[in-house]
Amino acid sequence: INSTDKEVAPVISPDGKTIYLTRVNKSNIGNAKLPDNEKTQDVWYATLNADRSWGEARNMGPPINNAGNNAISSISTDGKTIFLLNVNSPDGGQTFGVSKSTLSKGGWTFPRECVITNNYTRKPTSSEGKEEIFSKMEVTVSPEGTTMVLAIQRKETEGARDLYVSFRQPDF
Repeated sequence: INSTDKEVAPVISPDGKTIYLTRVNKSNIGNAKLPDNEKTQDVWYATLNADRSWGEARNMGPPINNAGNNAISSISTDGKTIFLLNVNSPDGGQTFGVSKSTLSKGGWTFPRECVITNNYTRKPTSSEGKEEIFSKMEVTVSPEGTTMVLAIQRKETEGARDLYVSFRQPDF
């Protein structure tokens, strides 16, 4: 699985037969025309061979990856839902946040945003002006998908990041 590329945040499927990782690679979606110091990251995966060795890692492609930065953070206990950093829009755009994709008969679904109240956007007071967006975040989701722990850098953060907990609401 290892390569000369930058690889981070491995996530192993519950059955232990698939490993997902985030990789910066020149062949990532959208990287063909970017200089090396601006390459984006994509989600890759590898499967376990019969001899217990890992196969070659492969890019997950769309809809999981687009031309922006794509990263995996967690997987459900049944292996059919993955949680991703950033929210992709159908037009190819991307915003900061958390999304999830589920495995269906046709493959992985287009990632759907996980709306998290008071996550990374702080509403400005009338004297502050524009809204402040925070771009440093790590996320992990409990195996049953009901609890999310976030490490977020905000204006009032003590140190590099503070920890926050979010609980799934009935409408999601």
